[in-house]
Amino acid sequence: MEKTVQIYTRSERIKITALAVFGSYVEWYDYFVAATAAALVWPAIFFSAFPVLGTAFSIAAFGVSYFTRPLGAYVFGHFGDKYGRKSSLIFTLLTVGIGMIGISALPSATAIGLAAPILLFIFRAIQGMGFGGEYGGAATWVLEVNAMSKWRATWTSLTMAVIGLGSATGAGLYVYLSSIFSRQDLLNFWWRVPFIIGVILLFSAALIRYFALESNIFVKLKQEGKVLKNPANVAVKKHIGLMLLIATTWLYIFWTNPALIQLFATPFLAKHGIPSIYVTYTLLISNIIIFFTTILGGFLSDLVGRRTTIVLSALLVAIFVYPYTILIQSGNLLYILIAQILINAFAFIGEGAFTAYFPEIYRAQYRYTGSGMSYQFAAMYMGFVYSFGLPYIVSLSNPIPVVIGVTLLFCILSLIVRLKVWQETRGVDISD
Repeated sequence: MEKTVQIYTRSERIKITALAVFGSYVEWYDYFVAATAAALVWPAIFFSAFPVLGTAFSIAAFGVSYFTRPLGAYVFGHFGDKYGRKSSLIFTLLTVGIGMIGISALPSATAIGLAAPILLFIFRAIQGMGFGGEYGGAATWVLEVNAMSKWRATWTSLTMAVIGLGSATGAGLYVYLSSIFSRQDLLNFWWRVPFIIGVILLFSAALIRYFALESNIFVKLKQEGKVLKNPANVAVKKHIGLMLLIATTWLYIFWTNPALIQLFATPFLAKHGIPSIYVTYTLLISNIIIFFTTILGGFLSDLVGRRTTIVLSALLVAIFVYPYTILIQSGNLLYILIAQILINAFAFIGEGAFTAYFPEIYRAQYRYTGSGMSYQFAAMYMGFVYSFGLPYIVSLSNPIPVVIGVTLLFCILSLIVRLKVWQETRGVDISD
């Protein structure tokens, strides 16, 4: 029976994977454009009335999308498990596009007052819906297309490896714009350009996905009449406890990027005299590197298993967090760059393994929903940290001990849950 689901030629698998990955790249580009804007420009544009807490409110606006991501995973997961992976993934892109259009056209607080930050929160919530539906679908689509490959985690890791490329593109654009325009010109208009480009890319990616092939595992389910009437409800009813629990194992990665190296380090380094353009440059370089370390994580998990690879990743982050804080306080630009690269790279070795593991633990009938909600519950947990905890940490006169403590907490929590409840999924049959 396993052979019946593998009808793709190698070129077809490459094509489908590339189309899924391109769409994910565009969404991650938009995600990190918003993260960079939240750290660099939104405080002055939308929260100028709050000179002391403007950065904290801006980070909260970025973090609000994390509360709507589980809802997006549920809604788009339902449609992806009932009507097909491909069609649902088209609408995740369009949903993010609506939020991007709103933000790119949103007047400043000086123009429309309190309505500006309120609308910013609303548009970020809409973006969160789309983001919430993307991960489970893209990872499921690529995993199922490569179901018979012994390197399926390596293939699937590409959907998350483009986090680095998306972030690097967004950071690179801000580096370029900051280098040719004054700070005032950037605030007046040019910060919107990366968002406008994102809108164009989103709708282009949605159109491209329309011409892709559907997952044959889903087609087989449909032909055999095994598609569930309410797949999202079944997934939640059967596995809500598992979703909530394993979501905690991903927290150390969510904390590392964007919280630690972007939302925390950017304003922290700026307060200590490091030019914001250089901080953006470190983000650009470190996120190019994680494209390769995420794929490395997928490759290692195909060789030695998902569990071993993620344990290694969490241990590396836990061991390095103290040296990381020493390096970013040094004032040495090279040391800061090295710190940003290494902690990001260590975390995303685990990302490569997670991307295959989450879809693998759920049956094909509700795989999109199950994997998506597991991931987005982790996002929801971090939403509380981004919206409430991180603004407080940023406001502290000496946040370093708290940063170290939070990082260790998430790494230890991930290790405990992983070692206690995790069953290895490398090599399991995912066709049913």
